[in-house]
Amino acid sequence: MPPPDLAGRLDAAFGTDGHFERLYALARHEVHPDKYRRRMELEARARVIREYSGCFVPGLVQTEDYARAIFRSGGRKLTVSRIEELVAARMGRQAMLRADSPPDLSIIIDEAVLRRPIGSGDREHLPTGL
Repeated sequence: MPPPDLAGRLDAAFGTDGHFERLYALARHEVHPDKYRRRMELEARARVIREYSGCFVPGLVQTEDYARAIFRSGGRKLTVSRIEELVAARMGRQAMLRADSPPDLSIIIDEAVLRRPIGSGDREHLPTGL
């Protein structure tokens, strides 16, 4: 997956009136397994998002390092390039939070999530401010 901001920059450079943005939106959904696509569609249209997480920092607010650590420790044998593709897709979901009219987002995170070591066990993978 290309970086989330690349599509907009390509549209601006080539004057393609959102063509690359539309292609990126299609490609972004293809990275996610079928079982998550419906959630991604609803999330993209949502005006209010309320979430509770007792195990992990929710994907919408994960940092790249945290997401990478989650994918590495997930028990699946993923290649480095596949992990990077999944991280880019996860970061692409966050674009809605920077939109002109972002959804009202409220997340409750269990304290255990903040204390649970992920990856190397240091706290560098936690989202900023936690």
